[in-house]
Amino acid sequence: SHIVHKSYIEHKSYIEHKSYIEHKSYIEHKSYIEHKSYIEHKSYIEHKSYIKHKSYIERKSYIEHKSYIDTFL
Repeated sequence: SHIVHKSYIEHKSYIEHKSYIEHKSYIEHKSYIEHKSYIEHKSYIEHKSYIKHKSYIERKSYIEHKSYIDTFL
C-alpha cells in the first residue's frame, strides 16, 4: 500500500494605508479709492480656506488550505 499526503497552507496578509491632507489658504485684499465730486472708498477682503483629508485603509487577508490524500493499494 502506498499513501501520499500533501498539505499546503498559504497565508497572505496585506495592509495599505494612504493618508492625504491638502490645505489651501487664500487671502485677497482689494482697496480702491475714486474721487469724483465725492469720495468713494471700496475695500474688499476675501479669505478662502480649504482643507481636504482623505484617509484610506485596506486590509486583505487570505488563507488557503489544500490537503489531499492519495492511496494506492
